[in-house]
Amino acid sequence: FWMMRAVYVTACKCECLTHLKRLEKDRQYGKALTKAVDVLSDRADPWSCYPFFQRTSFVETGSLSWTAWILLVIISLACGIAPHMWTVIQHDESLGPTTGDDTMRDVETCVLLATITLAPTYAIFVYLSEFHKAKSNYRRVVKALMIFIYLGANDTDKHQGALKSDYRDTMKKCDSERKSLSSSVVQAFDTGTERIEEMRRLGRQRHILMEREELAILKVSRVSINFSAPKGIIFFRRFRAWLTTGMHNERADIEMFVSVSLVATIWSSIVLISGLVRINIDVVTFWDIDSTPLLKSLPLPIIVLSFYILWSLKYYADANDYLFDYYKCILMGWKSNLHDQVSSFGGRPSAIGWFCDRDGKTQKLPYEGGGEDSSAIDIDSSAVDINKCKEELDLSMELCMLRESKQCIVGMEMTYELRRRLILSLVTVVLSGMTKVAYPLLTCLQSRLGAWNQI
Repeated sequence: FWMMRAVYVTACKCECLTHLKRLEKDRQYGKALTKAVDVLSDRADPWSCYPFFQRTSFVETGSLSWTAWILLVIISLACGIAPHMWTVIQHDESLGPTTGDDTMRDVETCVLLATITLAPTYAIFVYLSEFHKAKSNYRRVVKALMIFIYLGANDTDKHQGALKSDYRDTMKKCDSERKSLSSSVVQAFDTGTERIEEMRRLGRQRHILMEREELAILKVSRVSINFSAPKGIIFFRRFRAWLTTGMHNERADIEMFVSVSLVATIWSSIVLISGLVRINIDVVTFWDIDSTPLLKSLPLPIIVLSFYILWSLKYYADANDYLFDYYKCILMGWKSNLHDQVSSFGGRPSAIGWFCDRDGKTQKLPYEGGGEDSSAIDIDSSAVDINKCKEELDLSMELCMLRESKQCIVGMEMTYELRRRLILSLVTVVLSGMTKVAYPLLTCLQSRLGAWNQI
């Protein structure tokens, strides 16, 4: 698995970097794309979206937190010593050799016992820790997609409940993680709530003044894209291509872990169920089941891997929503804005976009198109040609469905509804098994503990 993973992920990363360089070296939009990414991933600017937004070639992967590390150690130890503990409890044996003399046989037995316990424990810990890191890296790129969608939304869509709350939660987590970084280069807010407070202040100000200018919130968003110009729409499409290409490395990594874990979980469940059915399980004589300790130890790793799979599928569903459903929704919003204006760009439609530098000044994104965009659209003008913008918006929606496909699990598109069904199915199976086995198991444990206390 490690050999296949290393080869597959490395090859995917090389291919991604090749395509990213091609996008960044584009004559018309390459400089604007590079500048937008640099502004959003600027570590020295506390208003940027770092660490969620990072350049693919300079990604900094975080290590496990102490909480996650301790929890994974406990889980790994439990999975590693479970077969031995089942043997000890079922046959009333001691945890180690108890002959009383330090013979070579006792030493060899202790070494063998430590090996068969620590080796799987270490293997399980390495696998789960790498799975956890892959999940965290994929979470980061999904959060970057969320930020990208918010930047592209018009004023009405920005204040929709789901998108607004998702963006605020994302930026709260972004500022919190940024503040926890120990690097001296990374600049963060003092309390981590300054961005949210500024968003609220700007929102109240725009509501009082009845403003709908997108550049009014540029201090918080850092980048704004001009959807009143056809070339601005094309740039937004290129920006999306840059993000989807950059996330292929993290996507390939997490898909390998989910696929391998899913196969292991399904196969282990089949082995467990077939083993229990074959021996005609009777819950009254639970301890007399004639099965190997390894078979009895399968439920714990099955539950742990199922939890990690379902955790990862949450980000599968988020990515599908942001890349397809939300993306088409905001493009439809800008198409509606051509007829019913809810957002404007302050009478400055010539640029393909703007960014806010560290000094708080608004500047145009560089564009190598031979001067100002002659096909730019000023919605307040009487001579308005909206056909070109409509064509670009429709083309963007069609391309996202024709060229790309949603992430799937077992051939089915991953959605929140499918994830909820999987969770309900897993909970139903676990509760059914626990209900059938819990009472006789606890009764038998109580009797054995009472016998040990008497001894």
